[in-house]
Amino acid sequence: MPSWTIDFGNPSGANWEAKARNIGGGRICIHRVRASGTSNNVFLPASFPPLETESAEIPTGISLPSDDLEQIHSLLVLEKYLMFSQELLRTDLDVAFPFQVSPHEKAIIEHPQSCYVLGRSGTGKTTTMLFKMLWIERTFQMNSDDVSKPRQIFVTKSRVLAGKVEEYFMKLLESLKVSSQSPENLQKFVLAKRNQVDDDNLIDLDDEDNWRSDLPRKYSELQDSHFPLFLTFDRVGLPFFTYYPTLVFSEIIGIIKGSENTTASDRGHLDRKTYEELSERTQSTFATQRSTIYSIFEAYQTQKRQQGDYDAADRAHGILRVFRTPNRGVTGRKVDYLYVDEAQDNLLIDALLLRSLCRNKDGLFWAGDTAQTISVGSAFRFDDLKAFLFRVETFQLATNYRSHSGIVNCAQSVIELITRFWPYSIDTLAPEKGIVDGLKPIFLNGWDDDNVRYEQFLFGSSGSHIEFGAQQCILVRNESARLKLQEQVGNIGLIMTLYDSKGLEFNDVLLFNFFEDSSVELSQWRLLLSAANPFELTDDSIPAVAAPQFDRTRHASICAELKFLYVAITRARKNLWIADQSTRGEPMRVFWTIRDLIKNCTPTTDMPRLAVSSSREEWAKHCYERASMPREMAIANAYYLRGEAHKAPSGESRHLKEQRHCGFITAAKAFLDCAQEAGKNRTEYFRCAAKCFELAAEELRAAKTYLEAHEYDTAAKLFRQLGRFDEAVDVIKNYKESMGSDIVQNIKEVARLFYFREERFEKARELFSTDEEELEYLEDLDLGVARAEVLVSLGRPAEAAALHLAEGRTQEAIPLFLEDIQSIYSMRQACVCILRGLWDNVSYGIVPSKNQTLQFIDWSNCLDADLIDLKDFNEISMFKAIISYDKINLAKLARGFIETSNNAAATLCLYHYFRVSPEITAVTSEELAEILQLFLAYIRLLYDFAFKLDSRAVPSVQTLFSIRHTSLDNFFVPAGTFLYNTSKTRRQEVPSEGFFILGRELCQILSQGLRNELWTLIMEHIHQCKRATQFSPCLTYNTFGKCNRKQCPQEHISSTSVSPKWYNTRVRLNLQQVLILQTLYSMDAVPAEMKIQKRIYLSHLYESFNPPFFYLGTQSLLDPATIPEFNRGIQVVKEWLREFAYVLNIYPQLHFLTNMFRISNLALTFDPRDALNYLWKAPCLFSAVPPYLRPPHEQFMLGELLGSLDGRTEWKWSVSAGFLAVCHIIDSRLPINISDICTLIEHLCTACVISYGQYRRGSFHGVTLPRSWLLHHLNHQEGAQVKYAPPYFLVISRVAILLETIYSGRGADYLLFGGSDLATIPGVRPVFITRIIHKALTSINRFDRKFSQLYRQYVFAQDWEDLVRALRNMPQGSLVDELVQLHDLGRAAVPSRPVYGVRIVPFRANEDLFQLLGASSRLPVETARVDSESLQEEQGPPNATQAEDLNENVVDLVELDDTEGTHGGEIDGTIELGYDDFGDESSPAIISADMPQAHPPSEDEQRAALKILKVYRRARLRRGRGARARSTSNITKIFAACLKLSQEISWDKDPSYRFVFLGPLPHVLVCLDVTLATTSFQKKITGKRLLKDRHEHLDGISNRMNELVKLYKSLTHLQKMLEPVSDLHRRCDMAELRRTVREAAELLQALPFSVPEELQWNLDIGVKGILMTRQPLKSVPKPDLVVEEDFGELVDWD
Repeated sequence: MPSWTIDFGNPSGANWEAKARNIGGGRICIHRVRASGTSNNVFLPASFPPLETESAEIPTGISLPSDDLEQIHSLLVLEKYLMFSQELLRTDLDVAFPFQVSPHEKAIIEHPQSCYVLGRSGTGKTTTMLFKMLWIERTFQMNSDDVSKPRQIFVTKSRVLAGKVEEYFMKLLESLKVSSQSPENLQKFVLAKRNQVDDDNLIDLDDEDNWRSDLPRKYSELQDSHFPLFLTFDRVGLPFFTYYPTLVFSEIIGIIKGSENTTASDRGHLDRKTYEELSERTQSTFATQRSTIYSIFEAYQTQKRQQGDYDAADRAHGILRVFRTPNRGVTGRKVDYLYVDEAQDNLLIDALLLRSLCRNKDGLFWAGDTAQTISVGSAFRFDDLKAFLFRVETFQLATNYRSHSGIVNCAQSVIELITRFWPYSIDTLAPEKGIVDGLKPIFLNGWDDDNVRYEQFLFGSSGSHIEFGAQQCILVRNESARLKLQEQVGNIGLIMTLYDSKGLEFNDVLLFNFFEDSSVELSQWRLLLSAANPFELTDDSIPAVAAPQFDRTRHASICAELKFLYVAITRARKNLWIADQSTRGEPMRVFWTIRDLIKNCTPTTDMPRLAVSSSREEWAKHCYERASMPREMAIANAYYLRGEAHKAPSGESRHLKEQRHCGFITAAKAFLDCAQEAGKNRTEYFRCAAKCFELAAEELRAAKTYLEAHEYDTAAKLFRQLGRFDEAVDVIKNYKESMGSDIVQNIKEVARLFYFREERFEKARELFSTDEEELEYLEDLDLGVARAEVLVSLGRPAEAAALHLAEGRTQEAIPLFLEDIQSIYSMRQACVCILRGLWDNVSYGIVPSKNQTLQFIDWSNCLDADLIDLKDFNEISMFKAIISYDKINLAKLARGFIETSNNAAATLCLYHYFRVSPEITAVTSEELAEILQLFLAYIRLLYDFAFKLDSRAVPSVQTLFSIRHTSLDNFFVPAGTFLYNTSKTRRQEVPSEGFFILGRELCQILSQGLRNELWTLIMEHIHQCKRATQFSPCLTYNTFGKCNRKQCPQEHISSTSVSPKWYNTRVRLNLQQVLILQTLYSMDAVPAEMKIQKRIYLSHLYESFNPPFFYLGTQSLLDPATIPEFNRGIQVVKEWLREFAYVLNIYPQLHFLTNMFRISNLALTFDPRDALNYLWKAPCLFSAVPPYLRPPHEQFMLGELLGSLDGRTEWKWSVSAGFLAVCHIIDSRLPINISDICTLIEHLCTACVISYGQYRRGSFHGVTLPRSWLLHHLNHQEGAQVKYAPPYFLVISRVAILLETIYSGRGADYLLFGGSDLATIPGVRPVFITRIIHKALTSINRFDRKFSQLYRQYVFAQDWEDLVRALRNMPQGSLVDELVQLHDLGRAAVPSRPVYGVRIVPFRANEDLFQLLGASSRLPVETARVDSESLQEEQGPPNATQAEDLNENVVDLVELDDTEGTHGGEIDGTIELGYDDFGDESSPAIISADMPQAHPPSEDEQRAALKILKVYRRARLRRGRGARARSTSNITKIFAACLKLSQEISWDKDPSYRFVFLGPLPHVLVCLDVTLATTSFQKKITGKRLLKDRHEHLDGISNRMNELVKLYKSLTHLQKMLEPVSDLHRRCDMAELRRTVREAAELLQALPFSVPEELQWNLDIGVKGILMTRQPLKSVPKPDLVVEEDFGELVDWD
């Protein structure tokens, strides 16, 4: 190969001498070897060994003109090319010439192992890397038969750099290849190259979204033909996003998330403690602020998670996590050589990721410069990289081949400042040197907007406009500064930002307003002055300014600013101008001036000229118009138009939108024109046009253009976004192989949903391979309607009908079933569907309309009655009655449903029956009782539904309220139903079509809704009953046949209408009221005012049992058999009585005695066994108060009153105590109901008569009393004993006073009746006079008084005979008690002669008296029963004929006056009571000692009560917790199933398995059940959205549904594996069980939705019990064996 010949001109010229001095280090070479045999001026060439390392010293500048220096720089630095053959040079091929590298660079290239190459900008780092790749690749080409092709990857951050390096590499490789060709082959190669169409790569690489689209999508698919590979790091990984400000973000990404220690953390970042304890040299910028930085990091992480974003560190950690996963790692063949340029722009964990791709430990090549670390998020240091990976040799490049010493020295001073203040922020390298001296950078200062001379600086002194050349550039800080400057000076040349210029180089660079646009304040910049030596300052114009003290935190931003400044300086090859009009640049200028590194230029000095004209070839790179290249001009114009469109301001105004739209449309059309004429870049121009259409909001045109650009993924996505699914589907059908599988699958999924939603089933079917796949897909997505349509189209209507039915679409299912007339199953299913449809449309709380139900009724008429069950037939009849509102039929059907326990149908009947409240004031008592019976049944049913029945497990509840069970614990509530309307008050938003709900919440809402419903119903009923008269008959009208009150609120019933049936009906009505009210009290707490209602109802019940006058009946008429509610009602009454006994308060006094007497009377009547236990413990008896203290000994009369009612055998003074209490009431005028004091007197008189009979005869023989009195006392056998009576005169006198008070009304205000007193109600006084006059005889008889017919004959009786006659003349054949005389057959025969008005009742034993008196048994089991005729108001004495007629069926009644051994006085035992015989005036004192005492609970009783209360509360709390637990699981059922199966399984293989099976396993199954139900619930919600949301949302919804479907299948599989009947448990395979439970736990811990709180608790129990290895129990040492010697010490064997 010929050598090059260079002519340097005249060797004796100054120029040559200067060059020689420069080469010789400023000295003439003194080492001369003279040639022998020649003159003295002839010398031989000297030889020197080659330099092993770069020279430590580089000669300083020489005194030459600037043009000469530039030529020398180009010659010695930029033009070191190798020699090629003349043939190659003559081919005119576009080849790249390799140049001669330095020995140090050659050593790096030929280094056989991995290495780090560190060097500042322009020192040849990329060159050495490129030449090493070239060397390896060329070696392979020359020896391809012997070795496999090496896989080499070049990785950098910049796409432009990667592209340029690849382009240069391929040219070098091609040049080397053709250099060895023969002249003939070379000519052929030239012709082939000329025939190729080349677009000169006139495209913007940064525009290419799919840069390097020629590569496969997966690393594992790379082939040898793809290598060597030139990529960006982002192409290796995935795109990411960034946050600002940059310093803090660099700390977060580079240290907290991207440093070495983060690889050991599962979270992918350092914890707070580790970060705060890092050494100072590890990113010292925020060494003192790390706590604050970490708090910012936590906030950043939170915001990032909320937005669903990820950053570069997340990406790297995610890939590394996959690499570390067993059986995963790097798929495909690893590379042999890895070259990473600009390594400082990556994270340390990125380096580890890249290292994982290389299999050759000697094939790593890292190059970079941390002084150029200006990428956001980078905190890179090579020292960390070397420590992070294994130890390899490190090379440093210190010689700058780009710039001359003038620029290099200035840049090196910036490095010195960084290393001085922030020594650990960059790597420490040898000082950077230039080969040739050059001009110092010029600093333009002292000018501003007023004196700046742009024309002189930019255009020269001539003032002619000269544009910048192609190798000139103006650098500004950011985009806003670029636009501002361009606006000022126009389009004069290339203006770039610092970040965009990184990696580029220019001959001339103007750094414009770098300090002016800095965010760092002047006070911070002054730090740099501390690095300058003021004594070296020679310029007097520079003032001396004190430098601030260095503060690492305050001055941290200066470090980043200096790195930016270093990058800006090192972009220049020849000339650098720094123009700044800010005082912020003064510290830096002063520093450089002191170091003599710059030349200062002011407005008063001559301004240098920056703009230099370029050649045509240079302009061809930037301005094809001036180069006369029309095609290239059109391409450049298209890019220009796009750039202008991007610059157009954005906004919401119509004008701005139209402006941007027109701009992008124009650019798009320009790109389309370029694409029509382009060659290999045709698709790229189509892509640019499509992007412009997209930015112009012309999505359809953009999608079609993307198709032309072969951007099928983007085109399909745009068609999908526009809702043009037909076009999108066509794209994936035609270009599936060229598209991403995820895009194809996504479009297919969304298109399926769209077609099914639009009911385009044929189009949807095209996207499935088989019918079964289609059906399975629809089943997974819960698209039941579409699935049913598909089944019908496939000829499977029965399955479609069953599907409709299962999902609640009964109307769609019925016609399909009815079509199959021949099938009994289908007809019955049709009936089921009809009933379900009717239930759904006429469920509880819904008022039906004929439009909703007419179709179902018509369908029901098509059913064959012979095939319908009676239950179904009755329910259909019910719905017909509901629609026609046939209340009579509804009541009849309701009773039938109650009898057959069809509670749902009964409740629905009664709901519609009482939907319109019956008018109870217009019905009879018997009719009202039937209505109340239905109402009571209605509210009891509602109560059971609310509190006793689990709505999740009882189908009748779901049927009644139209609740649809969708899965295990998920339910759907349709719109318009009772539960839906109830939920509106509890939920903020309720969907219009209904909502899904979990079982626990369903129970809560239903219970609360029914509570409210019950409350409303009962309160309305109570309000209605207040206006009803049937509960309280008018005493005046009943007795006298008239009532003077207007609009009397009581029932007007005559005495002739009163019958035993009426009496029992009245009792029944009041018992029904009690039961209704008790239902209200059985729910939550009721208001205090409602508690009064209990007392009112008890009072009504008491008065119905014990009417105030015998015309209204007596208790002897009570017949429980005629009252269906008797037993339940009495049980409630007992509870109420017990409650009131404990809360009865003496104050207020007005109703206290009345309440106490009635409570005691009722309790002793219906609860005799327990009444005495709580009555004597009533708090009102514990302390005596003055009104109730009886003089003269201040005895507490309440105990005496209760004792008289008690009447136990051991207390013989009970009768006397009762009379003394009556006397005290009358004497002290204690308020009491007049009817009650009459009843008390009657009770005491009866006790006296019976006691006297026992005293005189020892039996009941001869006792003559009203029948009801006898029955009442016979009901308490222990009371029929001898009792002491008080002195006769004490009682008679008080009764006489009472009669006088009643008659006159004076002082009768304490005698209460009907909410008032006798002083104001004169009409009823005769009634109570009649009741008392039997005892007091004629005390009110005066000549001037008039007396009622009721008691006149008593008042006018002159002797005992008249009184007896009056008694006998009482109305006969009525409900009034007949006089009865008991005749003991063991004592005497029955008298033969009857006596009018008295019935003889013969008996042999006391036990027979109940039956003989007409009572079937004792109360409260069964009460007495009697058959009598109606009462008459007044009746005269009957004649003999009447008497015979009345008594012909009675045992021989005799006239008592003529009976042997009898006395008229036997009619009333009280007549015979004598003071000496029976009474004792000392009895008041004796009573006190003998009376039972009431004591408050003892301390033991109180402690016992407190303990019971605690246990009760604990049980309630536990039951509440149990209810909550049951609301989220069916653990009881699961455990029961496990327990049952455990008895069938053999545990011999592993006995411990049984404990796991019965213990923790049910908890795991509960978790699976709950999660499965929740997943199903979420699927339903998502399915609704699939059918309702806009198509734009279908992607996210589809992804969500797919996630749920996958989860549902996994849960179902795990549930089947672990269910109690699984074969796994029969095998007792503990290992398999643990593996399955572990899989379940991992799945349950990563759920995409929230679950009930109980799930985690159950999961912890299950996992711990199954997965935790059990430790063996520690053996307890056995006690020492007791031997005979030990016993010998304790036992005497003798």
